[in-house]
Amino acid sequence: MVLEGEVMLLKSIEELQREYSRIIKDKNNDEYYVSTRGVCDGIYDWFPMIQRFTRNFLNKIFETKELRESKIILEPFMGSGNALVACREHGKVGFGVDISPFFCFIAHVKTSDYDHTDFQEAINILHNSNKVERVEIPALSSFRTLFTRKQICKLLALREKALDLGRKPSELLLFALASQLINFSKAERYGKGLRKRNARSPNVETTLRCTLSKMERDYEEFKKNSKLQHAQSVPLVGDARDLSNVTNPFGKEICLPRGQIDSVVTSPPYCNSADYIEMYKLEHWFLRYVTSYADFRTTSESTVRSHTTFSDTRTSWVHPVIEDICSSLEQSGNLWNNKIPVMIRGYFDDMYNSLKQMKLFLRQRGNVILLVANSSYSKTPIPTDLLLAEAARDQGFKVQSIRKVRRLTTSGQQWTPMDSESRRLLRESVLTLKSD
Repeated sequence: MVLEGEVMLLKSIEELQREYSRIIKDKNNDEYYVSTRGVCDGIYDWFPMIQRFTRNFLNKIFETKELRESKIILEPFMGSGNALVACREHGKVGFGVDISPFFCFIAHVKTSDYDHTDFQEAINILHNSNKVERVEIPALSSFRTLFTRKQICKLLALREKALDLGRKPSELLLFALASQLINFSKAERYGKGLRKRNARSPNVETTLRCTLSKMERDYEEFKKNSKLQHAQSVPLVGDARDLSNVTNPFGKEICLPRGQIDSVVTSPPYCNSADYIEMYKLEHWFLRYVTSYADFRTTSESTVRSHTTFSDTRTSWVHPVIEDICSSLEQSGNLWNNKIPVMIRGYFDDMYNSLKQMKLFLRQRGNVILLVANSSYSKTPIPTDLLLAEAARDQGFKVQSIRKVRRLTTSGQQWTPMDSESRRLLRESVLTLKSD
């Protein structure tokens, strides 16, 4: 029965869902493995990236036959580097790629080797942090509205002191500063950006001392339970849409081994209009990976078109269901941003090109495991998992399974008018692909 005012699923989406119904598995809900709520994951949890892989999820993936037999793993949307941490834990060679040098730094610290003296040297510098020398506050206006002047000056002074330390203690202190920066501010991450909060800022020295001490304990525990002697993790700066051009900011130049990757494990940005550079702008500016608004715009626009901050509207891959969705959205007249249809076209075009790159670097019969999420605009679901399956098939992959791991919801304004089939499509899924 169709209720009055209910929005029905587009026929083209319904047909696509039916086409893949045989390999869609949604009986076992594995939300525990993908959710970060209440999770304490040691090194995996060092940087508070909301969209990170959990250790439980990665352990479950690495226990599969495909990953047990894999020696070389690629993570082309590296983020905070948890897939590379898992490579170290499970004795694999891992290559991670991210377009943001800041996220590459985060992954580098989480996958490097340290000893007690490195942590102790970073902690000792905090004992002499009362004297705040003159520092230049970054141009980003948020540093003036979200921090007291005394607080941001102290944090920036510690950043400068960190640069005078040896390489490893310097990395640890800079990492600790970045990981706690949001807690020192009057902001919190909310939705797709930051919002102001009313909260007392913690003591800088005490917080950083506790952070570094916990990091050392986590690292020692990690070493006991990992196969580090067989592992190597290499975080690289590059674009998942062109893996032939990557750089290693922390060592000798390296080329990804074309045709030799055993498995890809990754979670690309979701098509949900979230800009990860915007969400983590404080950290990018604080560690000077961005130094001007022009830099900031360039960095944001260079990412996968999962958000509306982009200028490139070109597409090379067109799918009829995507066009049907975008035409429907354009006719609805009910979008909060008119660039959303352009974003959707650009997102799937970027993902098509990323899948092409994965195919180039995988060995024959290599595996791809993608964690993705569907989304919704103007009461119309965007079946990302099904459309990426179509893109993968066009690139010569065999789509082995689409496994639902979490049920998603949307705003009440969108949820109520949706029919039951549309609601079923609001899910987080794991796609398993095989390279022919």
